[in-house]
Amino acid sequence: MSYMELSDSESDYEIEDIRNEEMPPDIDEKFRNNVLNVKDILYNKIILSPQLGTLEAQDNKLLDKYLKSINGVYILCINAQNGKINEAELNKFPLEARESIKNMLVWLLQFFKKNQIPDTIPYEDYIRKSFKEYQFVQNNSFE
Repeated sequence: MSYMELSDSESDYEIEDIRNEEMPPDIDEKFRNNVLNVKDILYNKIILSPQLGTLEAQDNKLLDKYLKSINGVYILCINAQNGKINEAELNKFPLEARESIKNMLVWLLQFFKKNQIPDTIPYEDYIRKSFKEYQFVQNNSFE
C-alpha cells in the first residue's frame, strides 16, 4: 500500500498509548511552606519595607531588587540540587531571610542526595515555578 492509499481507520495502524498511570509524588508540605516563607520574607523585607506614600515605595528599583533576590535563591536551589551549598552567597540576602533560605537549601540537598531522578522531578518543577515563573505568587495557587 502506498502513502496515498493509506486510510485513517484504526485498523490500518495502531497507536500505542503509553501513559504513566501513577501520580507523581506530592511535594513535601514542610518544603512547600519553607519555599513560601522564603518568598514572603523577601517580599516583606524588599517590597514592603519603605514607608507607604514615599517616592521610594513607588520606585521600580524595589521590584528589580526583589526579582534579583528571587533569581539568586533559584540559582542556590539549582546548586543545592547538584550537591553544592555556598553559605557565603547567603550574605546577599536580607538577614531575616538567610536562615530560612539555608534550611530550604539543606533540605533540598539532602533530598536530592537520597532520591532518584523520578522522585526529584516534581521538586525541580516546583522550584522553577516558585522562583522563575511565579515570583510574586505567595501561595501554591499555580499547582
